[in-house]
Amino acid sequence: MPTLPTGALIRAARRRDGRPRAAVAGLCGISTDYLSQIERGRKKPSRDVLAKLADELGGGREAAGRQ
Repeated sequence: MPTLPTGALIRAARRRDGRPRAAVAGLCGISTDYLSQIERGRKKPSRDVLAKLADELGGGREAAGRQ
């Protein structure tokens, strides 16, 4: 079964929750531009950033470990 790229999963979770990119980025301590680049697959988040995003978007640290 094919899996979505990490950025697409992050974008889908953020949109599912109806949360603006700026709000999620601010809570995770990253810039809106950096989150946008992650969502578009142009940047690969560090494990720390991925864990923060997973916690914030409800994926938990288990999802972050599947980078």
